[in-house]
Amino acid sequence: MHEPHALDERIAELERRTEELSLQHDVDLLITRCHEEDYLCARFLAALQGTAGLGIRTGSAVWLDREGHLLRVTRAEPPPDDVELRVKALFGDAFTHPLVLTADSMEFYAVPIAAGAHTFGALVFRVEATADWTTRWRGILRSAGRAVGGAIERIRLEEERTRMAAELRRARDEAHAASQAKSQFLANMSHELRTPLNAILGYTEMVSDEARDAGHEGYADDLERVLSAGKHLLELIDDLLDLSRIEAGELEVRAEAFALDAVVREVANAVRPSMIEHGNTLVLAAGSGGVVCADARRVRQCLLNLLGNAAKFTRDGEVVVSVIPDGDAVVVEVADTGIGMGEEQLQRVFDAFTQADASYTRRFGGAGLGLALSHRLCAMMGGDLSVVSESGVGTTVRMRLPAG
Repeated sequence: MHEPHALDERIAELERRTEELSLQHDVDLLITRCHEEDYLCARFLAALQGTAGLGIRTGSAVWLDREGHLLRVTRAEPPPDDVELRVKALFGDAFTHPLVLTADSMEFYAVPIAAGAHTFGALVFRVEATADWTTRWRGILRSAGRAVGGAIERIRLEEERTRMAAELRRARDEAHAASQAKSQFLANMSHELRTPLNAILGYTEMVSDEARDAGHEGYADDLERVLSAGKHLLELIDDLLDLSRIEAGELEVRAEAFALDAVVREVANAVRPSMIEHGNTLVLAAGSGGVVCADARRVRQCLLNLLGNAAKFTRDGEVVVSVIPDGDAVVVEVADTGIGMGEEQLQRVFDAFTQADASYTRRFGGAGLGLALSHRLCAMMGGDLSVVSESGVGTTVRMRLPAG
């Protein structure tokens, strides 16, 4: 039989162990269920106060920054000021284990709230003078303080993530609003530019006809150059207007079935004078492309951009246009023997207002809108635009459209 004294010790040991397990259980529940640090500390304090063996009367949480400066104190009953100061003084590498502090004939216990190597707070308790501060309780409190510290660090990281996500959403919304405002401005300006330019073109054409009728061929030729430049400017304004409409989500495409070969021949005839001017040979490859389902006006606009670029960037070379059926699609391929592009230039070939090189703008002119606009128009029609190029060899552009 057990001696009565030994049995009492065994019972007391079981009670202490039960309290320890109960406290560990409560801490485990807290760190998984609480998502606000002050509330977590308040519940932790309540769990500690409910552990009779610790002899805790009341307590508070003291928060400091990484430099040990006092941020705030979450108080149930304020500890004396000198205790707070001593807790502050303890912050750093030395404050890694629970400590007993004495002030005004009262005992206080300071448990570090830590995560990793960083201690960013402390729980300060007023305890009974008869409290059992065994090495085992100190180890349990240290583990509990680190568990709470880890939970608080996760809470702070989640709050930071939420804050950053909100800032990113706000920045995204502001950027979208700015883009919409820019697109609306460009659309309005394009309309304002087109109106007087159309009037200029109309009067120039009328004066040119009158000059020819009056036999003033020299004046008529000059007026034709003015008319040509004005039409080119109008095309740029139209491209700018279309691009701004696409960015604002206001451009609509109307899909219809039509013969692609006829549109290709029409565009080829329109750009042939430009090809001849630059000494290029334009070849329409044999083959039937059949019917596509797309917006005929926008397809014509894309082809004009592609063939116009081929004519502009090729000198005394060859431009071959092929129409190739490809399963459920039809591909128009425009291959030239022009200046071509390198890998770096290809990466931004579909960026608006961008040409392969700044020197190209000075040498060949252009606003860098054609490919960017054609790429977006093809996507809106359910197709795609791709470019393969080699500097000094030439460029091949493939426009893929859904078959009709």
